[in-house]
Amino acid sequence: MVKQNSLLYTHIFIFYSTLSKYVNKHQNDWDLYLDHALFALRSKPHTTTKVSPFKLMYGPEARFPVEVAEDLLDFTLPTESDYVEIMDEMESKRAELQIQTKINIDIAQEKQKEKYEKRVSKRYKPCTFAKGQLVLLKNSRRTTRKGGVLEPKFTGPYIITEINEKRVKLANASNVPLARTFNIDMLRTYKSSTVINTPEESVSIRESTASVTDESPSVDMPDICCTYQDTTLQSH
Repeated sequence: MVKQNSLLYTHIFIFYSTLSKYVNKHQNDWDLYLDHALFALRSKPHTTTKVSPFKLMYGPEARFPVEVAEDLLDFTLPTESDYVEIMDEMESKRAELQIQTKINIDIAQEKQKEKYEKRVSKRYKPCTFAKGQLVLLKNSRRTTRKGGVLEPKFTGPYIITEINEKRVKLANASNVPLARTFNIDMLRTYKSSTVINTPEESVSIRESTASVTDESPSVDMPDICCTYQDTTLQSH
């Protein structure tokens, strides 16, 4: 049902796009050009079938007035037997055309399937990570949190503790496991010796019920003595 709706929406979008080329700048005369837009779409060969809907329905291609030769205006009307012969020939050609159209549709669907599988294979690469490997985790807060675009793209490093097909479990530098699993597409190999960012609050996907360990390094701040001196002028 979803696939059928998708095809229907595609045809509607193409029809609207075609109709928009006929209407005026106020788009209030669209009803005058419905037949024009429909004829344009029906007389054009489709990429999948290789033939136009008009030819598939009636046999011959649609002819525009400018394509009719002048000598065809003067011709002898065929007899009844001629009509029968013409109709039989048209029916035979239309049957052959429908068979070829079905073959063209099957070929087009096979090509579309190959393109889809190729696109999916590029998107979902095989897992090249190993258990115990250090990785960086994509920072989802960049897109979900206001002002997150200023945050680093990845946080980490984290340690892979378990791999289950496309999902992995991670632990932080203190070997504390994160609350949920992650897709391998969110990981990058850790190649630097410099820790990019490891505070737990930067990992947006940690569940709120999970215990959070503050990994931020403690910094001993020196005691600062502030002396206040009253400079108010005193009356003698």
